Amino acid sequence: MRKKMCLFIFLFLSACSSKDLGKNLYVLEGDSLQDKIIVYCTGKSFGDCISGSYLIPKSYNEHFDSSGHYKEYVDNVAYNNDYIIATTFFIRERKKRYWIIIKNTERDKSILGPLDYETFLLEKKKKGIILDF
Repeated sequence: MRKKMCLFIFLFLSACSSKDLGKNLYVLEGDSLQDKIIVYCTGKSFGDCISGSYLIPKSYNEHFDSSGHYKEYVDNVAYNNDYIIATTFFIRERKKRYWIIIKNTERDKSILGPLDYETFLLEKKKKGIILDF
């Protein structure tokens, strides 16, 4: 499965752009709004991320359903040196979900989510995260 996912991301990236969020984390955007994901980059070309592993949504199977239709995608992202906050849109339930990525070290990432809005706000306050969308 991992090979298939990486191959998919490589093909997907050929028509998209990437935004560096620091610590080797990238937002990848394709031709449509639903293509937007956050990955841990494993391959770069000319400074752009061209391959990686899913972080948000957590996997290919959370990004797409079994018939290849979009299931969830990244809607908003804000970041600083220590944290990334993001919202995803979960299509089937037509609702937003909230995420926090704690950027500790290059390989050690803590991902909180999906969270509801109230829990997201509580976690932001607990951790002293001053980011907003």
